[in-house]
Amino acid sequence: MASFEKVSVQELGRLWDEGMASGSSVDGDQAFARIKSKLDAKVAERKSQKRCASSRKPSR
Repeated sequence: MASFEKVSVQELGRLWDEGMASGSSVDGDQAFARIKSKLDAKVAERKSQKRCASSRKPSR
């Protein structure tokens, strides 16, 4: 086996072990929905903070 192939097989084994050690799997659609919900909330919070900050600036 060539050096590159050996490293690739070792890396694949390492990733497999890491995945197995990480716990049970989750449904992908549910995971993405949860992530999107959290991201949407953070984006809305930032937009709200920017609006509040711009309304507090003194006009010149």
